[in-house]
Amino acid sequence: MEDLEVQPKAKRKRHSKKNKRDWRKYSDIKDVEDFLDEQRVQERTGGLVAEKDDADLFVLDTSITKQKIKPRDKYAFRSKPLRTYQNLQPDPRIPPVPKAQPRGDKSHRADNLPHKILRDNGILTPHQRAKLMKSFADRKKTKDKMDEVKQSRAKGVDPYDLWGEGPKTDVPKRFRGADDHFMRFTNMRRVQAPGTYRKKTTKVAAVELPESGASYNPSYDDHQDLLRKVYEDELRVIRQRKKIEQWQKGFKKWKPKEMEENYLNEMSAGLFEEEDGTKKEEGEEDEGREVRPPNPPMTSEGRKTRQQRNKQKAIRGMASYRRLTKLQRIRENDVYRVKSLRKQIARDQAKVLRLKLKDRRKKLAAQAGTKQLGRTKFEDVPVAFKLSTELTGSFRELQPEGNFIRERFKNFQKRNMIEARAWQRNKKNRRNLKDKVRRTHKEPL
Repeated sequence: MEDLEVQPKAKRKRHSKKNKRDWRKYSDIKDVEDFLDEQRVQERTGGLVAEKDDADLFVLDTSITKQKIKPRDKYAFRSKPLRTYQNLQPDPRIPPVPKAQPRGDKSHRADNLPHKILRDNGILTPHQRAKLMKSFADRKKTKDKMDEVKQSRAKGVDPYDLWGEGPKTDVPKRFRGADDHFMRFTNMRRVQAPGTYRKKTTKVAAVELPESGASYNPSYDDHQDLLRKVYEDELRVIRQRKKIEQWQKGFKKWKPKEMEENYLNEMSAGLFEEEDGTKKEEGEEDEGREVRPPNPPMTSEGRKTRQQRNKQKAIRGMASYRRLTKLQRIRENDVYRVKSLRKQIARDQAKVLRLKLKDRRKKLAAQAGTKQLGRTKFEDVPVAFKLSTELTGSFRELQPEGNFIRERFKNFQKRNMIEARAWQRNKKNRRNLKDKVRRTHKEPL
């Protein structure tokens, strides 16, 4: 007998599963997939076997009769159906299709509903009646329009003026105010504009006319008026600045060392003995002062007798009677003061009307001016001017003053189109950029 050659055992391949990608690639999950496939098949064919009861899975045979054991038929497979036709057989695990309702009973049909019966008898609801009247009106309108078209075709094309306005057409409400291109080539609803779209929120002009003294060749009086206005504005700014500086002088400027010493003194107050070596005890100030309770106890000497209480009650009643009598007398005397009361009412009404007019004028003035839409208060651009020595009579030698872009920006703020913003010039970048030379671009030393 020849010796069989022993083949070496094949090494099992080992793969790295450090990353998720390698773990998914080299992990064997065939058993999990087989289990899930089997579970899906069970769900399609009657439910999971694990959730069913024993009575659904097994049949208890209670018959006592003994079946006769028949001899095995050698050719029994010939009478069995072919396995090819097994899928055509009904599956006992699938529930049967529910039976259809009998066709003889027609009470469930939609024609036998109560509102259908009322409609067939000519009884309509208000909604159905309104819908029917609308359909009649639409039908009549369509018929009239078709008749008009037929009449116009029968007459032929009417002559019209080539340079005239042309035939007037009924433009729908949603297309009114649209241009010819929009009405001809588009069929979309325009975006609804806000209520203030065509209403100006201020009376400030879009382009304000400059002062007459700001001309390149102004008259002497106009130029002096402009310089006086600029002087008053600058003087007001200087006064405001001095007022702020004077207000700041009332505060002491603390140095860091002084602030630290003051903080320590405040925090350590009462913890140590004073300079005379004594420490103030609590309640020392209240020793010489007598403290009385808020409600002292009642004694027999201080209690009022019944006679005293009756007397005080009578005094209070007389005071109330006199007060009511005086009020009644004043009301009776008002009958003789009808003329004076009418004059007083007229004066009060005139005062109320005067205050209403004043409030209305104030509101109109506020609408005409600039509103504060943000945290920053609006500041108008300074007036551009030139001194008398800088005036020239020609445009060639004229030097421009002010900034046109800044004036337009301020005009938007003044007309309440945008909120007031602080003007920032030459804003520096917060990030400190570093200058670095790359190694590839660095020249050798």
